Amino acid sequence: MDGTQLFESLFTEVKPSYGRFSSYFVGEIHVDPERVIPNARRDGFEENAAWQAIKRRLVVDICDPLARHAYQASQDKQADVDKMITDIGRLVDRSHSLAENSKATYDQVVDLMQAAKRLRRKAATALKSISDLDDTAMEVGSSPEGHRAPDLEEAAGNIESVETQARMLIGRFLTEDERLTALKRRIRQQLIDELLEIVNAFVNAGTYQKIKRQLLQNIEV
Repeated sequence: MDGTQLFESLFTEVKPSYGRFSSYFVGEIHVDPERVIPNARRDGFEENAAWQAIKRRLVVDICDPLARHAYQASQDKQADVDKMITDIGRLVDRSHSLAENSKATYDQVVDLMQAAKRLRRKAATALKSISDLDDTAMEVGSSPEGHRAPDLEEAAGNIESVETQARMLIGRFLTEDERLTALKRRIRQQLIDELLEIVNAFVNAGTYQKIKRQLLQNIEV
């Protein structure tokens, strides 16, 4: 008996919508076998006085604080998503301003493209983990307007438009040879960025910096 379903039910005793939070934590609870009796299905215990007392302690001492911690973490993530959507909106406005500005520079457009790439990656990561937040908000009675996944999906789509516009704007500044050179440099930089993201998960900080310096030296034309 691994107790996962059992603990999900205990988390719901804190609040019905908190049942999902039981999967956020890993641990073991050891119970005196002389005080509890496994039920016939072996998925819980007979509801005797001893088990009732143990359940109350588990809910109060373990499930309640952990569930509230998980909910607060979800709320913090909500704030992060709100900020990301605001940042994307500002990036879109900046893109429009550069497109309408005849004095816009090449460096400004490249900076716009790099900012869009960073936000696109952040948005993709956030979208993978935001569904639980929206589901919990729905169960605790939050209005649909408070759910962020649809808004973040729309904002992520806007980033793609910014990147497309930035590529078009770069064409204003470059000759054919320059465009080719810039494209090669950008492709190399993108490959190095993606490689560094992978490497960062497997090496210590000192080794990561050495690898980064060596790779960056190699992108010089």
